[in-house]
Amino acid sequence: MKLVLLPGLDGTGLLSEPLVQVLPAHLPPVVMSYPNDKAESYAELVRSVKQQMPASEDYVLLAESFSGPVAIEIAATQPANLKALVLSATFVSNPALLPALMSFLLCGPFFKVEPPQFVISRYLLGDKPPDNLVDTFRRARRSVRPEVLAFRMRSVINADVRKAFARCRVPILYLRARQDRLVKPGSLIEMQKIKPEMTVVEIDGPHLLLQREPAKCTEAIVRYLAGAL
Repeated sequence: MKLVLLPGLDGTGLLSEPLVQVLPAHLPPVVMSYPNDKAESYAELVRSVKQQMPASEDYVLLAESFSGPVAIEIAATQPANLKALVLSATFVSNPALLPALMSFLLCGPFFKVEPPQFVISRYLLGDKPPDNLVDTFRRARRSVRPEVLAFRMRSVINADVRKAFARCRVPILYLRARQDRLVKPGSLIEMQKIKPEMTVVEIDGPHLLLQREPAKCTEAIVRYLAGAL
């Protein structure tokens, strides 16, 4: 059974490496990526990703942050060989404090500015992140056009996959980052109201939980799948 990894906002798949390195042999990864020079809507990404899913093998879909709505929309169509859905630090509707009506503030020039270290630490990678992880984050971010990043952020603010989430029929695991400063706590509460049977595992770590705590996340995923499948 394969583990299909859907990336965060950068869409490159580069930040999947910490998790890939610790996955067990019985859960081989398939790392997906999105175009770095083309702004695609959630609907377009869903169509593209769905076409690339394993056609004849069982798989688990793991989505972090930005990609949560993509994975949820795919799961809602109930693919025959999708066995479980794992969601990390994600949402079914606007997870930020910025109102949807103000999303116009997020434009290309906003993302041309390189974020300072304290912003990366506070909101994404947590305290004292490894230098190599910070370098990978910056490299991934620089490889994507600012206009594409801005478009994706506006897509997040205007997202609403609550109805699709209600249609999901596979087992669902949610990995909650206890020190997440990007996704508001109400996002998980909203998801639990729709899917009270969803399993939630809380792990100490920042928004980019799969990157800072890959071993703990892997342990939670393997344990959950062993009991759910």
